[in-house]
Order: sequence, then C-alpha cells, then structure tokens
Amino acid sequence: MLTTRAAVAYTRAAEDEAFIALLRGYHGISQTEMATFFSSFREDYVSDEQRVKLRAIDDVHETSQRLVVRHQTLEAMSGPMSWVRRLVGQIEVIKFAVEWNAMEGKGTNKMKTDFYVEIYLQCPAVAVHREIIKKDARGKLPQEFMQAFRRFRRDKEPSVTGRNHLLDLYNLFGAGVLIEPAFDARILGRSRRFSELLERVHEELVHDLQADIKDKLKELHEATTPVLLDLAQYLGSSQLRGDVSAFIARYPPTFALPAKLK
Repeated sequence: MLTTRAAVAYTRAAEDEAFIALLRGYHGISQTEMATFFSSFREDYVSDEQRVKLRAIDDVHETSQRLVVRHQTLEAMSGPMSWVRRLVGQIEVIKFAVEWNAMEGKGTNKMKTDFYVEIYLQCPAVAVHREIIKKDARGKLPQEFMQAFRRFRRDKEPSVTGRNHLLDLYNLFGAGVLIEPAFDARILGRSRRFSELLERVHEELVHDLQADIKDKLKELHEATTPVLLDLAQYLGSSQLRGDVSAFIARYPPTFALPAKLK
C-alpha cells in the first residue's frame, strides 16, 4: 500500500491493514516482484543536493538550533509525497523526536518555549520585528506579541509533539514503520488517542505471542530491514540506501513502549 503523488486516505481500515503488515513482516519479496510492483513509484526521487542539505542538519552544533532547522525542513515538506520523499521525511521526524525527548530536567520548559519562540520569529509577518524582539533583556517576547505567540504555539504543538507518535511506533516495530505510508507523522500528530491505541496493540501482542515480545519484534525488524534498504535503492538510489542504513544503525529501535506508556 504505497502512494505516488496521491495522499493516503487515513481510514480505520488503512490503519488496521498497516498494523497487520507490521506484524506479518515484509520479508520474502523478491527483486523481480519488487521491480514489477514498484516500477510506477520511481518517478520522484531525492536529489544529491537535497540529501547533502539533510545530512548538514546533523552537523549543526547546538541541539536547539538543530531542532529549529529540522522543524523548518519538515514544515517545507508539505502536501502529497512519493514513497521516497515520505521515507526521507519520516527519518527526519524520528530524529527530531529523539532530540526533543532528550530535553529533560531543569530548564526543559524554557528550552521548549525558546524553540517555539524561534520558529515564531521566523514567520514572515513577525520576522520584520525580530531585531526589536531580540533586544528584550529578559529573553521574553514583548507583551504586544504574546497573544499572537500563544495562538501560534497552540497551533504548532500537535504537529511538533505528535512526532513522538512516529518515534513510538518505530521503537516498537522497527523498519516496517518506514515502509508503511499509513503511519504519516503529519496525520498521527492529530490523533488524541494514539497512546491508548499503542498500549492496546502491545497488550494484544503480549497475549497472542506468548513469548519474549522484544525478541519477536527484533526478529521482524531484522527480517524487514533488507526489504526497506532494497526499496530505498530501487525507488531511490544506492546513496539513499546508505543513508537509511546509517540511520537505522545510529537510531536502533528499542522494541519497547516508551516509559510514559508503561
């Protein structure tokens, strides 16, 4: 169930099919089958220039600035996407969520507020006032901007924090999540009951498998990873395959629910 330029209709049936596919696994697809089935999905790609720009985000020294740059990159990737562009976007979403969740302890609220302030200041209508706002010695927005900023933050928070949903799915199921287009972070961010759903899925897995759940999920991930890499190469390029492989090595799934769901 892959899309080219037409958006996937996010329905209950599509979600159910996606979870079934995750549990069934994607291994066992031959190169011939891949070439036949996926031939129509090769019309779009990620250029070397785009790949270099994405890799450059990882090299931004400050975490706070890296989050801002990655967020702006994701915001620019709007509208229907081909499988390859969606894959690249999902990887950036997971990287964002990992770093967002790594902000813990004293000062976390301020760091997250600073993030929203920074992306607010980059809005065209606000950017003209940027230098004036930056001169505030308290590091806060002038009062005349606060009401608009609060509205802006309320609008952005679901999409920003909703990226955690994709990270949670990836940590539980691994590589299969990056194959299945029903798990679009832009849609998951609007789900108010996602955590409840993921808990129930996990409970059903524990009940049905009657085995070490982590071992089973790891087995599925390891069997699915070669399929994901082959798809990245066939639909994209050998360079994209390398990027995806490097991502999985650097951000291996945990095969567990996040602590907040336990």
